[in-house]
Amino acid sequence: MTEYQKNILVGALFIAGILSIISGAFIITLMLAAGIIFFSTARRTTPLEN
Repeated sequence: MTEYQKNILVGALFIAGILSIISGAFIITLMLAAGIIFFSTARRTTPLEN
């Protein structure tokens, strides 16, 4: 996933989270927040060599 695609995904999850807070769906909000945190902090790491 490219950085541009990741930024779009995080933005879409953020907007969906705001809308679910407004509608009162707090369980969905927590799941979206977890997705936002995961995709915004996930980094490509190189595997460690033995």
